[in-house]
Amino acid sequence: MKKRLEDKILLLQVMAGSHEAFSELYKKYVSSLYRYIFFKVASSADAEELTSSVFLKLWRHIKDGNKISNARSFLYKIAKNSVVDYYRARNGQDTISLEEIAQTYFHGEDSLDDQIDARAKFSEIKNFLGKIKGEYREVIMLKYVEGLSSKEIALVLNKSQASTRVHIHRAVKSLKQLMDKHKK
Repeated sequence: MKKRLEDKILLLQVMAGSHEAFSELYKKYVSSLYRYIFFKVASSADAEELTSSVFLKLWRHIKDGNKISNARSFLYKIAKNSVVDYYRARNGQDTISLEEIAQTYFHGEDSLDDQIDARAKFSEIKNFLGKIKGEYREVIMLKYVEGLSSKEIALVLNKSQASTRVHIHRAVKSLKQLMDKHKK
């Protein structure tokens, strides 16, 4: 609730022309939007470019006098549409490299054993996600990786909250069945 209130205040300030408020929104969401986009495109450079374009589109949308009620869901909606446009322009031929994901997300102060274990788990999860429907993969990423609420996901996907909750339930059930089947 506090985050939504902070976002609303920032949005009002941005609509009033505050560059500082826009900078705060950028800082607040750039990492999570980059991660969301990165998992969907072919390279980190493309993800960086698309992430920048998401914020540019937000800025233009606000400057055109349009109102936004939820900054987070609006940004993810722009990001989702930007990824769709990205693949339309490239005919969907690019794929993301697991090695590039590992290099981007699995480094730092963890021990080598911890990094290897995390990479193995990530590889297994990515494999399972790749085997379920794209629409299910989308809601799982939004819910469990990006941490969006069902209401925010509904806004991103242009669906009702009830439909979104059902969709999330089915996606989790599908993923669980696939994982259970693999264990046998």
